[in-house]
Amino acid sequence: MNPNDEALAGDATHLTDPKIQSRLRKVADFQVLPLLLVAFASYQLDRTNISSALTGGFASAISVDQNTVNIGNQLMFLGVIVLEIPSNVILHRIGPRYWIGAQVLIFGFIAALQIFIRNRTGFLVTRSILGLAEAGFIPGAMFTLSQWYTREEITRRIAIFFFGMFGGTAVGPLLGAGLLRLDGMGNLSGWQWIFLVEGIWTITVSFTLLLFLPERGNYEQPFEPEKAPEGIDCAPKNLSRSKIPLKVILETLTNVIGYHPIHNAWIQMNSRSPEERSIGVAMFVMCATAGLMAVLMGLILTALQEVIYYVQNHRAEKEGGPTLAELNIL
Repeated sequence: MNPNDEALAGDATHLTDPKIQSRLRKVADFQVLPLLLVAFASYQLDRTNISSALTGGFASAISVDQNTVNIGNQLMFLGVIVLEIPSNVILHRIGPRYWIGAQVLIFGFIAALQIFIRNRTGFLVTRSILGLAEAGFIPGAMFTLSQWYTREEITRRIAIFFFGMFGGTAVGPLLGAGLLRLDGMGNLSGWQWIFLVEGIWTITVSFTLLLFLPERGNYEQPFEPEKAPEGIDCAPKNLSRSKIPLKVILETLTNVIGYHPIHNAWIQMNSRSPEERSIGVAMFVMCATAGLMAVLMGLILTALQEVIYYVQNHRAEKEGGPTLAELNIL
């Protein structure tokens, strides 16, 4: 296996025992992926519930106009850009369970505390902090998934993971409409109920992540090292708790190929290591955020690209032709 293939396959391909691979896949499919999907839906709820709050009179209650609301949203995106890469560096140091769980806990608290906003300054500061807290969640979650699946498996799981965003976008307005009916209950306005309930929900999800998001190394040692069958590597390869050298960060930032114009699949396929892939995906999210890319169109293009890459690479494996990654390099 060449270095690119090894990196793409995620951390799980060194396990040659089908029983171990099957166990990893079950844990990933029934624990890791569902937990991250729900967290993504919560992330999307907290990011977009401002629309439902505005419907409930939020802007007039804190005496701001639409221009101020737009500025607040841009400050939130700026926060995401500023801490996107540092967030992924921390993820590698302390592991996905604790970092992603803590991240969701923090932006859940911030989302809930928006019920106390009273003026323009409070709104702008809160939106800025919310963006800082959310920075790195998407590439961090994608990196975590890449540690559990092979190259053949990861594309489909990433697509499923992004259904969390669709779910949050779809459920948010419906939930907001219901919560607005609580206007006046408990001396809270309808928009305050939106921030409070959805923030508490996100906090609940964060505790679930902290308690139940598995560490991959815990599922890799069914044998004592001296009794392990030939070909089985018993050492846990928990790369999610490794340091990312500054050299890797600088090389990724300065590599012009890293700014490939068509989304993240190319990054996934051509990264030389999990650390480089993590920073590369973070760069992609930064660029998408900075460019104010239309979310829906971006997802449509991403999904289309995943299909094209899958078909071409599958054909290349069968017929011996070049993969799209090789064509892009050429």
